[in-house]
Amino acid sequence: MRHWWMAALVACAACDDGGGDDAVGTGGADGGGLGGAPDAGPPGGCVAGETIVPFAKHDADSVFYGIAVDGDRLWFDTVSKLWTAPRSGGDPQVAYDHQNAMTLPFFPRADHVVVLSSAEDLVSVAKTDFAATPLATLPDGFTVSGTPIGTRGAFVVGDTLYAKHQEGGFDDPPLVRFFALDLGSDAPRELATIDRGENAPFAVNGGAIFMAAREDDGTSTLKRFPVAGGVEVVDIAGAALRFGVVGADDTHVFLNVVGPDLVNGAGVYRVPVGGGAPERLIPGYFPADLVVDVAGTPDRVVISTLQDVWAVPHGGGEATKLFCLPERTRQLHSLAVDGDDVYLGVFDQEARESGIVKVTAP
Repeated sequence: MRHWWMAALVACAACDDGGGDDAVGTGGADGGGLGGAPDAGPPGGCVAGETIVPFAKHDADSVFYGIAVDGDRLWFDTVSKLWTAPRSGGDPQVAYDHQNAMTLPFFPRADHVVVLSSAEDLVSVAKTDFAATPLATLPDGFTVSGTPIGTRGAFVVGDTLYAKHQEGGFDDPPLVRFFALDLGSDAPRELATIDRGENAPFAVNGGAIFMAAREDDGTSTLKRFPVAGGVEVVDIAGAALRFGVVGADDTHVFLNVVGPDLVNGAGVYRVPVGGGAPERLIPGYFPADLVVDVAGTPDRVVISTLQDVWAVPHGGGEATKLFCLPERTRQLHSLAVDGDDVYLGVFDQEARESGIVKVTAP
């Protein structure tokens, strides 16, 4: 049997039958795409993609949880290992194995990669010989809490690690503490603590952390935590929505809205970082945290869900679908963008195998 990734990936705008072994389509009888009719959602087809890291069972889980573009190399992680491969493609090699059953938030630097090897340990992995050196151990109350599949519990901006520590969340709303750690130090500083934090991802731009907080009526409030400390509420123009934060750039925060109106109101939205009316970019219901990632370039914002990849121009304009998967057994779990090149971690649930597909945005 010929696997789907061995066929050339072709533009799905012409795949009226939803694809098959030789094509990637917008969906067949089940609607595919955003879950509606085949022509539901914003206009646009899907450009061709190229498999540059071969599909294989790279680990017990094999899902690629994160991808980073770093010069002429790619870095990505499975549930217990950090991997690297040439940016041009080829077989990957293991750069670090911490042998713990957890994902590995990682951050390429000039000559090494910073890896969160456990909830409390930071390690430096050299890019040349992959030698691992301990960087810091986080104290109690500042360990990094996990997040759902495809999301991150920590970010590095400049020379500072931003992360969250979460407690409770079973019978009571979770208590979430945001903190910052200057790389090279082992003394984190608390930024803010809230008692209604969602068990969901947060986002960081240059000056603040953004996260959703659940209210008693089931709607969400957008909270802003300046890196200097404190808590602010971002006014979303009175919109009564239930959402999670899935990304942020210098001008906007991106929200996955799941209610209260799932028919007409659900989808991926953006809100100005200073507040304002939410703008829906991609219609469709993406339960839980199935918006995998948001990445920006000088010209566009790229958003991936479990099945589709979209591009949205900065400053407004329609969303265009760049890439899509025809079958629900195949999912996108990670995204990296560099210029016009989009790198996607694709996971085949049936084969339990992953590979990296490169798409060049038009």
